[in-house]
Amino acid sequence: AAGAIGVSFSGDLISLFLFWELMALFSTVVVWCGGTPGARAAGVRYAIMHLLGGVILKVGIEAVMVGTGRAAESGVLIRGGAALEAAGRVDTVVFDKTGTLTEGRLRLEHVELLGRLDRARCLEIAAALEQASEHPIAHALSAEAPARLQVEAISATPGCGVEGLVAGARYRIGTPDFVRGLQSSPGVAAPPAAVAGVVLGDMQGFLAHFEFGDRLRDQAVATVARLKALGIEVELLSGDQAAVVQRVADELGIRRYQARC
Repeated sequence: AAGAIGVSFSGDLISLFLFWELMALFSTVVVWCGGTPGARAAGVRYAIMHLLGGVILKVGIEAVMVGTGRAAESGVLIRGGAALEAAGRVDTVVFDKTGTLTEGRLRLEHVELLGRLDRARCLEIAAALEQASEHPIAHALSAEAPARLQVEAISATPGCGVEGLVAGARYRIGTPDFVRGLQSSPGVAAPPAAVAGVVLGDMQGFLAHFEFGDRLRDQAVATVARLKALGIEVELLSGDQAAVVQRVADELGIRRYQARC
């Protein structure tokens, strides 16, 4: 509604500007009509030229405003006419994964226990560590374990994970390498090399491996197919593990993707 109001208001301003321009031109023609036939003909031509130019200007500007307004209603923000014009020369479109091609509402699909704690305790600790995060993984864990434990000395490492103290014990949740860095013994059992999701661990070893699922948006497959049909290259970028990103890329038919970025 806001976009429609903005377009209508801008259109009214343009119409008002053109009205006063035409009034000025009319006054000029009236003055020139008192001159020689040649002057009157020149005045008419001048008036027609500006009339047509103004109409073309009004139609062109309103077309851009209507286009950007409709795009904004669909969640696409266009900075201006120059950006809209440049879009016609695009040869590559790069998509983010979570929340763009997927719904961005992760759900916990599987918990693999790797240590001495049971499933419920691992979920409680994981949810407690993630309680300050807005990441979709944090929301998925909170949905499974809403009763949170008290966490102290919590710290986050972007792209890696979260560390904190729960009941006096130090835990990490995140990528395998990040969690492994907390462990005092190098010989502890490790999760699979191509692990998807996140792992939980303490100083003694890995405790659990959490896997999550995220549905593709209804329009994702058709959108990618349409872009490829137009000859536009489609790429996928994500901060997730390579196995997760590759799975989504395969579902969408995207050949080029990059994970952990």
